[in-house]
Amino acid sequence: MIFLLTYDRSKGQLLDEKQYDDARIDDANQARLEAEIACGAQTGVEVVILQSVSREELQKTHARYFKSVKELSPLK
Repeated sequence: MIFLLTYDRSKGQLLDEKQYDDARIDDANQARLEAEIACGAQTGVEVVILQSVSREELQKTHARYFKSVKELSPLK
């Protein structure tokens, strides 16, 4: 699975998430470009494409996109 994430670093918040089958990498790349253009001059917003076997695995390997700073902190 391919995941297209739009993440606001300043807010620590996932703004948008789309999923694509692996065979649709070209569609995912086109959508990434469109999302980057749509974000324009918004500083602190990142648009990334990540590949994982499942969303659950992606949440383990890239937790910062899915959890708050408080949830990630060892000083809970």
